[in-house]
Amino acid sequence: MQAMLPKWFTARRGASLRRGSGSSRKSGYSQESVSSCIESLEQRLCFATVGATLEGIYTGLVPWLIPHHGGSSVGSGADRIASAKSLGSIGDDRTASGTLGPATDVNLFSFTVQSGQRVAFDVDVPAGGTLNSYLRVFDAAGHELAANDDGAAPNETPSGESYAQFTFPTGGTYYVGVSGSGNAAYDAVSGNGDSTGAVGASGAYTLHAVLTGGGGFNQISGTATMNGQSTPIAIQRFGATTTGIDPTVRTWVLVHGRNGNGHTTGLTNIANTIRQQFPQDQVLTLDWSQAAAAPTYFDSEQWLPAVGQSAAQLLITHGFAGTTINFVGYSFGTYISGEAAKVLPGGVNTMALIDPPVDAPGGYDASQSIDFRAESRFSWAFHDVGGSVAPNHSASSVTPRLADEAIDVTNTTHGSIIALFENLISGTGSVAQRFQLSRLLNATPGPWMPDQFSETGVQSPGAGYEAVISTTGGTIAQSLFYVSPTGQTVTE
Repeated sequence: MQAMLPKWFTARRGASLRRGSGSSRKSGYSQESVSSCIESLEQRLCFATVGATLEGIYTGLVPWLIPHHGGSSVGSGADRIASAKSLGSIGDDRTASGTLGPATDVNLFSFTVQSGQRVAFDVDVPAGGTLNSYLRVFDAAGHELAANDDGAAPNETPSGESYAQFTFPTGGTYYVGVSGSGNAAYDAVSGNGDSTGAVGASGAYTLHAVLTGGGGFNQISGTATMNGQSTPIAIQRFGATTTGIDPTVRTWVLVHGRNGNGHTTGLTNIANTIRQQFPQDQVLTLDWSQAAAAPTYFDSEQWLPAVGQSAAQLLITHGFAGTTINFVGYSFGTYISGEAAKVLPGGVNTMALIDPPVDAPGGYDASQSIDFRAESRFSWAFHDVGGSVAPNHSASSVTPRLADEAIDVTNTTHGSIIALFENLISGTGSVAQRFQLSRLLNATPGPWMPDQFSETGVQSPGAGYEAVISTTGGTIAQSLFYVSPTGQTVTE
């Protein structure tokens, strides 16, 4: 059975979601040369590959082992606590379908939660459906805890559907009831007190119960879809911890590139550095390893918008606000970060973009889809100068300019620049003080005049890059060259 997804899980595609635009310059190099270059340079360390058969969106510790949750169908006869249909534990997202009729009908569902968990309940009506629903949440004694008539779920507009969230102070069994609008005072224990409700008080619906906060999940899993195909994605909490994912704290989301996964060595080092510097923050990794390992560079690249948009919907669904999120993307992960930021209302807090790659000819054009400045409060981009020179043309010279600050890096490679970034933020190297994450978080500009260098590190006012880093061995910053606001050239 194919899982039924709430409409607010579906990544928005088709209509433009952009809040900004950028310039475009297409590469004259072949898809094969681009692919071979990237694939030969990127480091990869695969611990696991998420199965390709996952349908739907679930949460849990190992959600891909669970083929389907919910999906039960009910009609009349489940109108009191004693006869409620079980949804099971909301440690995993739950779905059930039902039909109300006659107008006095009520469907009740039981479920279990842990103490402190916050759950969102969403009633969706199928296309062409007539139901105007009402939603109520009860404790085991039948006392109403929450209710909603026409609430709008995230990314939905107000309608005759219902949506509510509630944080459960104690663990145990609770109940959620679906009825027609106006039938709002029935007794959940006796089943008495029904009223006929308003016009549209009967019809089919789908109920979704989704964990949005509290303990109980260290991973959020879902699927991205494109042209009728799907690929699994997973957002995982990094490191050994007894604390579940918390959408209320400041969060870093790290995104790997082609042929990588959520445990790729370079990202793991960055994640550890962030945790050491900001122990109160939360570090998550976005794993899209199946699509990242597609047969060709072109094939992987076509998944970037769908993966980014679906990841954003997972974050929204589970209670995240873009203002708490900081993306760190490597290679293709830079574009996934940008696509996700477009979907998150208001964009994200910051983005650190490590060597955005060149587009495959004839495919996805990042420079026409993403503007990092418009989708974040502040953003950095690091560009491998050597990667933009034939025949190793792997680094884009265009998209880094779309960040608030674009930094040229000389004497490095696409595979080494991720280690350079980790060394900078950890304080290794003579110029590392200029690239502390605190400056990024505070949206503080560097000590330079903007747009003073070209993509090859040549001083050229208006060319889009702010400074040039020279390296030792490709991974340690040796010097920094920039133009001060007074027009003086500075070497540190």
